Amino acid sequence: MPILQCVKVQRETAGLCCASGKVKLDPLLTPPQPLKTLFDGSDPDSSHFLQHILEYNNCFRMTSFGANIIREGGFMPTCKIQGQIYHLHGSMVPTPDEPHQFLQIYFISSMVDQLNVRCNIQEHNS
Repeated sequence: MPILQCVKVQRETAGLCCASGKVKLDPLLTPPQPLKTLFDGSDPDSSHFLQHILEYNNCFRMTSFGANIIREGGFMPTCKIQGQIYHLHGSMVPTPDEPHQFLQIYFISSMVDQLNVRCNIQEHNS
């Protein structure tokens, strides 16, 4: 079983992390190729991939979740939401001065343009 290397947050209750060692996690599975080489640094594109991993994770979103989160200070493992919870999805057609977003991206005619807009990652040579 892996040993967790947790960081104790200020005012965190003693034993909160991993329930004082009672929580046991199975080892993570090895990611498939080419993800493994992107993560372990053996691919020429690893640096770019790791710098932009959040953008890649967001590539296929069709909506955005929005809410007003109440922060009460100190350690907060969950969030408290007050008021209305909503999804932002935009119209089916973008306005002329706005970039395509959410589901609008899937209606861009060129697959290459779709991917560029969806991932919003600028290619650079380094």
